Amino acid sequence: RKDLGRVISLEGEYAYSIFTGEKNFPERLSSGIAKIFDLAMNLNSTSAASSAYNFNIKFNPGSVGTFTLGHERVNPDFVSLGTFQFQNDFENFTFGYTGRLLKKISLFSRIGLERNNLDAAERENRNRFVGQAQLSYPINKQWTTSLTYSNFKQTTRLTDATNINEVVDSIFLGSSSNQFGLNTRYLINETHSISGTISFQLANTISNDIITARTTKVLNMMVNYLISPKDLPYSGGVSLMYNSLASADIKSSSITPAARLKYTLSDQWNASLIVMNNLGFINSNNSGNLFRIGFSSSYSVSEKQRISLRLMSIQRNGDLRRFSEFNGFLGWNMRI
Repeated sequence: RKDLGRVISLEGEYAYSIFTGEKNFPERLSSGIAKIFDLAMNLNSTSAASSAYNFNIKFNPGSVGTFTLGHERVNPDFVSLGTFQFQNDFENFTFGYTGRLLKKISLFSRIGLERNNLDAAERENRNRFVGQAQLSYPINKQWTTSLTYSNFKQTTRLTDATNINEVVDSIFLGSSSNQFGLNTRYLINETHSISGTISFQLANTISNDIITARTTKVLNMMVNYLISPKDLPYSGGVSLMYNSLASADIKSSSITPAARLKYTLSDQWNASLIVMNNLGFINSNNSGNLFRIGFSSSYSVSEKQRISLRLMSIQRNGDLRRFSEFNGFLGWNMRI
């Protein structure tokens, strides 16, 4: 990573890997760039070498805002034992902007494009588009709010079985998703505050270039009340969450009231308690509830030693399944 003055900064990462699937395979590797590592490791016909890189440039001209541009490429057969790499043979481009509009409004936006099968060796060509924007506006000193929108679209096209370099001119399968979100927080005073979030998502399946009429709708809402007195040893809050998912003829929903309390017994010892009850419904019929109560505590023996305790009890009641679960954790941590 390197700052080129106050305006431009560069950041990059490059990785090269050699992976041998079966080290006892008798046939030796006779060619390829990985041959230069033959003195350090045993290579054979199951060995494969590949690379990956990720580069970003940030441009900050000042009051206009900050622009970022990134490019990531993971070549075929790239395998790393140092990082989790679940797919390869793809590249993506990202473009982002962070700045202010009309002095008070903060804007964060990002666009990403991804495609795979760049070497035309696979049966599928996948393309993804992701767009996100967030506007934040402080209405006054006590009230802040933000609005977010994100779009995700993925399409998969099959290649011609007789000619793998030719792409069938039809979307075989894909998905489209739009999500809207609203976050707001109101400070009643230095001790009390209220916050709320609303998230709504529409998702469709794309088949043979047609967006299907079967739409999945997801709604999440939460209201949270917090209290944290400055001169008292406790803080806490209560919240109410609502979630629903509607797809075809099935609609499932849940309502979850929750309460949290944290108490500071001394400078070295604090404890917290959380209680929540999840009530589930399927097509307006009660599907049972999930009750959870948890306790955690931490005690500092010294500046470098700490003892932690966590307990959790779960009770589920429903027409089809009933179970109870308890788990506990006791740990001792020492910093050298």
